[in-house]
Amino acid sequence: MYRIYNTEAVVLSGSPTSEGSRTFSLLTEDFGLIQAHAEGVRKSASKFRHALQTFSLVSVSLVRGRGKFRIIHANTTSSYREIMKSVPGALSLCGRISWLLRRMIPEEEKNRAVYLSVKEFFLLLPKMQEEQFPLLEIAAVMRILSALGYFPARSEYHTLFEGDISLVLPRIKDLRKNIIADINTALVDSHL
Repeated sequence: MYRIYNTEAVVLSGSPTSEGSRTFSLLTEDFGLIQAHAEGVRKSASKFRHALQTFSLVSVSLVRGRGKFRIIHANTTSSYREIMKSVPGALSLCGRISWLLRRMIPEEEKNRAVYLSVKEFFLLLPKMQEEQFPLLEIAAVMRILSALGYFPARSEYHTLFEGDISLVLPRIKDLRKNIIADINTALVDSHL
């Protein structure tokens, strides 16, 4: 008998694997970044096909067999895809964050700080004005890199890692040039 794991996840991407199935990249609270297969999810009769939309926050039930995760149930907690489609730049911003996560995070390595930063980013994005997107992206990338150990721990950045991202955006605006330089250095130093 397989054990069922219930966890919260952000759907980073999905790709078709057969006529009715998809494999999803999920950033989960309990397992970190995983690849999970959903059988029959592309069929119109699927009960949870709408729950597994890219850039949705979902509650998933998973089983692990033969070294792979399989999604057996999913419920959408928050889905912002339709909202993001109406705001220019939001989908491409989410795509860049998703790409960074899939590139930087090793699979099945739990990192609660990364998960919480990404969840906060996705929950905050629909509430932001489009002109704030660049600062939000800088804040999210900075927090992700810091949680992974790539971002420098400078004294002027100390307060940027605490509390709500939206509250530190004015400070990020003041330090933008330095932060971007440190982000670029961290990405180069990661060799990824």
